[in-house]
Amino acid sequence: MQQNGSLARHIGQAGWSQIVRHLRDKCKWHRRTLVIADKWLPSSQRCSECGHVDGRKSLDVRD
Repeated sequence: MQQNGSLARHIGQAGWSQIVRHLRDKCKWHRRTLVIADKWLPSSQRCSECGHVDGRKSLDVRD
C-alpha cells in the first residue's frame, strides 16, 4: 500500500471505518461473509490444524 501513493492517499482520506462499512454492504449485497480479525489475534502463532497457540516464533519458521 505504501508503494502505491495514490492508493495510500485514498485509503488515508476515506478512513478505515468507511472502507469496512463499504465491505460489509458489498458482502451483504452478494450474500458473503466478512470476517474481520482482531488486531491482537496471534495468527502467526496459531496452528492451522488444531488451533493451539504455541507462543512466539522466529520469522524463519512462519508461513
